[in-house]
Amino acid sequence: MATIKVRAAAGVIFPMERRARKYITGDVVEVESTAYYRRAVAAGDLVLVTVDEQVTAKAAPAPAQVKKEIKAEPNE
Repeated sequence: MATIKVRAAAGVIFPMERRARKYITGDVVEVESTAYYRRAVAAGDLVLVTVDEQVTAKAAPAPAQVKKEIKAEPNE
């Protein structure tokens, strides 16, 4: 079956199909393209992830890394 890459919409924690205690959050997850996930995308609970979003997410530094870099600068 075909797969799609999705992430949860802002502020949403979405249960995975057939795994009631495992959730999709803001991280990108590859799932089967079933009616369950397609309905969630149509309802706005899940967001389809495009190739552009994946490249941007990999290139951007994590917020913790940015803080460390700023703190590493000497104070004058």
